[in-house]
Amino acid sequence: MLEDALTWLNEVRREEMSRTVVYRRGDDSVELPATPAASERDSSGEQSVVMEWDEVEWLVGAADLKFDGQPVTPERGDYIDDGTERYQVLSRDGLPPWRWSGTPGRMMLILTKRIGQAEE
Repeated sequence: MLEDALTWLNEVRREEMSRTVVYRRGDDSVELPATPAASERDSSGEQSVVMEWDEVEWLVGAADLKFDGQPVTPERGDYIDDGTERYQVLSRDGLPPWRWSGTPGRMMLILTKRIGQAEE
């Protein structure tokens, strides 16, 4: 019964809360549904220099993240383009750039930072 509930929940997330993004690594790319799960904006600066960045965590189905039919895991330096903005996969404090969300093997939570406009 729990397995059925998780499957249903993932379908609702995909249909109601996701947008199609392009996940890129070098010359490889795949379109997949992704849900922006959390975001953080920070501004800091000394004197006249101000640094700003936006961090966004993306929730994606592990089964959707494949290049040429082969499953892959997110790596630092990969990109997510959401049609408007480009986000670079990053890691913080020596941790991997992604982690399982919920049941391992189903959903990945990928940490990114906004770096500019999406590629055409």
